[in-house]
Formats: sequence, C-alpha cells, structure tokens
Amino acid sequence: MNSSRPHWMFAAARGARLLALAAAVTATPVLLPSSATAQVPPGQPQPGLAPVQVEPPLKDFGLVGPSVKLPTTFILRNVGSEPLRLGAAVPSCKCTTIEGLVGNVIPPGGTLELPATMEAPSTPGVKEAKIMLAFAGFNKPVLAHLKCEVGLPIVVEEEFVDALKGVTSGQLTVKSRDGKPFRILTSNGEPPEFVGFDPAKDEPRNSYVVKWSVAGWPHENMRLWWILETDRPGCEILPARIRHEWTGSRADPGRGDRKWIFKEQMVSADAMTPGKPKSLTIDIENSEPKAGPNKPASLDQGFRHVTSVRSLDPNAVAKLVKVTPKGTDETEVEIEFVVKPGFTGMLYAPVMVTTTTGEHPIAVVASVRS
Repeated sequence: MNSSRPHWMFAAARGARLLALAAAVTATPVLLPSSATAQVPPGQPQPGLAPVQVEPPLKDFGLVGPSVKLPTTFILRNVGSEPLRLGAAVPSCKCTTIEGLVGNVIPPGGTLELPATMEAPSTPGVKEAKIMLAFAGFNKPVLAHLKCEVGLPIVVEEEFVDALKGVTSGQLTVKSRDGKPFRILTSNGEPPEFVGFDPAKDEPRNSYVVKWSVAGWPHENMRLWWILETDRPGCEILPARIRHEWTGSRADPGRGDRKWIFKEQMVSADAMTPGKPKSLTIDIENSEPKAGPNKPASLDQGFRHVTSVRSLDPNAVAKLVKVTPKGTDETEVEIEFVVKPGFTGMLYAPVMVTTTTGEHPIAVVASVRS
C-alpha cells in the first residue's frame, strides 16, 4: 500500500542526482589510507557498472511489525583488478539510513561493509528500498536492495480500495493471519455491510467480505484511507489505502512551496479512551534535493520549524509537545492527542501541522471506547 506515498516523486530525481555525483567524483584520484600504496586510477567515467558484488543483493526482512527498525549489513566485494573508491551512497527513500562510508577504497579482491537500517512503515503493506552506490570511474550506480512487509494480526487481502477511473464501490476480504475469529465493529465509521454474514445471527468468523463505497464523496476532500475497526487487541485500527485520482499528488498540491512532506500518511492511535491523552509522533521530512558529497547542504531549514498543531475535528484536541530534528532533512513532532468525553467509535481526525514554510493535515485515526 505504500507505493502511493508521495516519495516516488523524489526517488527518480535522487537517482538522476546520483548519476551526476558519480560522474563528478571520478575525475579526482584518491589515495588509499597510509597503510596502502595503490591509487584509484583517474580518467573519464567508464560506461557500465563498477566490478562490485553486493552480498546479499537483496535483504528481505519478511513479515515485520509496524514502525520497527531493521538493521542489516551488506558486503561490497571488489571483484575487479583495480582499487575502487565509493564516491556516493544514496538511499532511494528516507526510510533507509546508511553509515558514512563515502570516500572508502576497496582494494582488488577486498571487501567493505555497508551497514544500513530500514524503518518499516506504520501501515500494512510491502515496502521496498534500494541504496544506490556510485564508484569513481563508472557512470552507473551499483544497487543494494531492501524489502519488508508490514503485517498486522488481521489483513486486508486487496492491496487497495481501488476507486480509480470512476469506480465508486467494491469489496474487501478481511482475514486473521492465525485463523482466530474476530469482529469487525465499524467500516469507515459506519456499521459494516457484510456479504454472506449477519452479525445479529452468525457467530464471529476468521474471515469476512465487506462492501465499501465512496459514492458522493467530494473529490477535493477524498480520504486517503478506508478504516476498518476490529475487536482484535493490537489491531483495533485496520487501514486500507484508497487509490483515487485525488489521493495522489492532487491531495497535496502545496508540498513544493511548503518544502516538506509527511514521512507516513496516517498516524494510528490504536485504542483510546475519551478524555485520556496519548502521546503520538508525526515525522516530517524535507522534500528538497538532498545534499551529496560534492554538494553542500542548502536546505531551507524553515521546514522543520514547527509552530503549531491543531485538530480539525471538534471531537479531539491536539497540542504540540516537542520538536526534535533528526539529521539534516527530517523532524520528529511529538503531540498530545485527546478525544473529548462523549465520543465513541472510529475517529478519523485531520490534524493540521504548521511550520514557518506552510501547513498540511495528516489523519490521526483511533478506536475510541469508554
């Protein structure tokens, strides 16, 4: 479900910038550390890939929980006859962090460890990322791939609520991974419309088919998520991404001027009690081009100067608690979120985050029970 996030708009640009960086770093010979005598040969970039073998080429973490950090280490092996200098290392998305290894030289037959950490999304679905490695003397990046699947105890089999090209209704198949029965309490805040199941007569099941419909929804305010609320602990909120013409780039036309985007497109507060506050975290990240080894940082730091948060839903209150910069292009925003007494059920509350460069709402979703 994460393929619809706005990050894809920046991945291609990062790849292009990496190729430019790869070309830039090839013209300068780099000496090995004092303990070595070889030198990276200067000259024009060669077409094709550097003779580097990535071990393993793909790190698949398999099924993981939401928002967990997944550390791993790749081995970069020089299978050529000349030393190779790592000129740039750029992850395809900001869910992946790597150690500072730029400038290291791998001798012929030698290896270099590449530690990397992938952060799983907070919402279900498959997440893939890659690290693009540019080596001096070669004009194409070598790739190291990472992959994981975020899974909850209950899953929606369909990848999307697919409302493209005029489609306004459909069905979702909802199952428990372990075969245990459960109840679907609400479907987008309303009583579920089941296919072949009557909750007044039938015993709870481990699988349901539920209808959905976006008929009559205003396109300019189209929600990004269809939310199922269940009675399964740890899976009170089960989101399904809505794919619609107005849930892609049209959902956030001001991101360029604002210079930041949300790292995730929803915050799940899970189970909440009216009147009892909960601490939640919202991550925002710079959407401008990232600095590289030969390109000094020129980011507008106004994107991380968070001035306020406020709930646009009258049933909830959001207060800014703390703002913590992370690296050069990411900021963690801690908020206090309270559901007002008297409200119960599924809450889908847009929370407006304002910085000195602009503002944009993010959905905070909770299963509220007294």
